[in-house]
Amino acid sequence: MKYDIIVSGSGPAGSIAAKIAAENGLKTLVLERHSLEPRFEKPCGGSMPKLVFTDFNIPPEKVAEKEIVGNIIVAPNRNEYVLEVPGELYGWNVKRSVFDKYLCQGAIDSGAEVMENTLVNELIFKNRQVIGIKAKYEGKIKEFFSNLTIAADGVGSKIVVEAGLRNKWDVKKDLGRCAVAFVSNYNLKNEKKDSKYNQFYLSNEIAPNAYGWVFPLSGNLVNVGIGIHKLTDANPMDYLRKFINWVGIKNKFDNPKIEWKSNYPVPVSGIKGKTFTDGLIAVGDSAGFVSPWLGEGIYFAMWTGKFAAETAIEAHEKEDFSKNSLKIYKKKYTKKKFPSIFSAHKAFRALIMTDLEKSVNAIINLLNTNPEAQNILKNTLIGESKEIPPDLMVKVLNLIQEALR
Repeated sequence: MKYDIIVSGSGPAGSIAAKIAAENGLKTLVLERHSLEPRFEKPCGGSMPKLVFTDFNIPPEKVAEKEIVGNIIVAPNRNEYVLEVPGELYGWNVKRSVFDKYLCQGAIDSGAEVMENTLVNELIFKNRQVIGIKAKYEGKIKEFFSNLTIAADGVGSKIVVEAGLRNKWDVKKDLGRCAVAFVSNYNLKNEKKDSKYNQFYLSNEIAPNAYGWVFPLSGNLVNVGIGIHKLTDANPMDYLRKFINWVGIKNKFDNPKIEWKSNYPVPVSGIKGKTFTDGLIAVGDSAGFVSPWLGEGIYFAMWTGKFAAETAIEAHEKEDFSKNSLKIYKKKYTKKKFPSIFSAHKAFRALIMTDLEKSVNAIINLLNTNPEAQNILKNTLIGESKEIPPDLMVKVLNLIQEALR
């Protein structure tokens, strides 16, 4: 059977792509390696700014665990800065299993066919153009043909490499790692502060060249995690256990109980290689659409899924699935400023990683004393855009360099 589009993966990028394609009349197949029920719980902070919900018309009451009004950033010297805009929401915290299930169901309701427990093995080519996928289902290799394939199968995507879009990740240069746990018995001594604010802890002791977090969920449950940008020989789960028992947050729990835990690689080098070729488009983590500093990729994944579907619709109308036809995909995400956002985040990361402890202490002091720096950060993390305009980026880098002197 031939489809107009095959989507490999039903995470945020794949589900958004499948939903839009199916809504517009394209015969769409989604191949998902995990089961749909119960849904795979991807290790992730799961804190999403309101832009995710407003841009994609997602009702928070359907997926959200907790409404968040701001973020508390804690420096190694224990000074902190509260990032908030009075009267405005930052966003909502979710469990990825619930959020991803909702998006996938949206694709199904729009007419997409979803095959669960299906492991994509390799691509099918004809005259160097991708025309389908071979996948293992119920113990047998099956062939699925399509006009266009969308690779939405995450950081471990094999078909992106097979298609020649990029080489395999350089483990030391391209990948970080996050370790996440759902921990119960969180003590809401200060209910407003403890239940309505995300907490970020930046320290090499907690997570080398990155940060740890405590994100409130429903009841007395919290998402506790660490991200590591520069991989070390240490097991990220060891850092996570140490963080949960670290004196800085230990007193926030009444006998912390780990309900679930896992870890996962995260691409942190920005967009890697090419993002499309004849008959195939790569979206989300598979192509490196993840902030090199924050490690956040859901927002970018959903938008690239949308752009890929729009590109597929236009290609279908032209009956042309060559890379020359698909180049509008790159134009779409470039217009959204994703490459410049990642470049700015990479520059910021390179600056503070020269000495994380000193840099973060200086930045928190800067934020507490400099209104211009405060406004830049608020506009970037809470405002209507994730982009720091180039002129403001130069200003903030200069301010940080001055603070470090």
